[in-house]
Amino acid sequence: MTNFDHLFSSYAIRLNSPTFNRPVDLSNKLKIISFAGGLPDPSVFPVNEIAEISQLVLQTNKTKSLQYSQSEGALSLRENLQVFMKEDGVSINADQLMITTSSKQGLDILSRLFINPNDIVFTEKTTYTGAIQVFKSYAAEICGVPMDGDGIDTEQLERMIKKYVQQRRSIKFIYIIPDFQNPTGITLSLERRKRIIQIAERYNLILIEDSPYRQLRYEGVSQPSLIELDSDRVISINSFSKILAPGFRIGWIAGPKHLIKKAILAKRLIDICAPPLNQCILSEFLKRGSLQSHLKKLISGYKIKRDLMLECLAKDLRCIEGVNWARPHGGMYIWLVLPNFISCKHMLQEATQQGISYIPGNKFDPKETSFNAMRLCFSMQQTDQIVEGITILSKIIKSNIVRNVI
Repeated sequence: MTNFDHLFSSYAIRLNSPTFNRPVDLSNKLKIISFAGGLPDPSVFPVNEIAEISQLVLQTNKTKSLQYSQSEGALSLRENLQVFMKEDGVSINADQLMITTSSKQGLDILSRLFINPNDIVFTEKTTYTGAIQVFKSYAAEICGVPMDGDGIDTEQLERMIKKYVQQRRSIKFIYIIPDFQNPTGITLSLERRKRIIQIAERYNLILIEDSPYRQLRYEGVSQPSLIELDSDRVISINSFSKILAPGFRIGWIAGPKHLIKKAILAKRLIDICAPPLNQCILSEFLKRGSLQSHLKKLISGYKIKRDLMLECLAKDLRCIEGVNWARPHGGMYIWLVLPNFISCKHMLQEATQQGISYIPGNKFDPKETSFNAMRLCFSMQQTDQIVEGITILSKIIKSNIVRNVI
């Protein structure tokens, strides 16, 4: 085979890093109970209604649905998203929205717009692996900020920003997942939301808010989104993947009009437009109010699964020193922290041999530390699999702790 390595761009060479390896997810393997991938439950996909809408769209709107669309997205979908966001307290115009081919494309476009090699990007200490991969692909230096039960530590964030300002480093934006954070499940407090906006204003930074789980709340009171609190410097990234079905590959970004215009120009260079047929289907789904009905079903089912996983963890691991987890008020994940001397990365091989998979914490850390933690996704598996899976995983954890203590 001819070797073309010498022809690769610096971008392609960066992709050789272990950062870009896909986390192990053996959910398609026989007899594997996977708590790894952040997958929605396919048993609740509204298949019949989507089929009916698809047929309707092709019968009544075949030209628009099968032809190229505007790069900013179909106006009907953007207008229906306006209504959807207004119900969440966000008042924006259709020209402040752009439809993307998945929310990850939104991350990629924003990275193209803002990141030069060696620019500084701030995130939570552990964050979405896809964001880490995208930012590193553009050669950003990612600075993870410690978190506590109220979210990102804003005092520490400002100290870190000051340090880089004094060094005359180029800081571009703060990327944050404020609601049911991936991977920790933590929700940013209202006080911290206001504080992080103040910090962004003080140092004239962009705030990128990633909110794929925001609608999946099982308890507690919803906090205002960052874009509701400040529509001048916040860019919000959203997706239908977690709240409806990932197969549509449709997301959207919302933000200041002049930044959305620039994002549209970048999108035209990538794929011209998101799939028009999928946009038309989703527009009708939103127009009918079907998404709100579907969300009620998701929330009801996922709450049962979250509660069950928490019960199983408490039953099997509650009294073990150094093992802890938090109760997420929504989302899809539980962040399980083990004693410092346990490596969840190394333990994964033993777990997969016994039919269990998860994602070790280092995959969510820009510095690839956090070895003693793991993310457990409760949305995909059925209740009997959750019970069986946590029982097996708990035995593995306890045996690893005993071996290391002895």
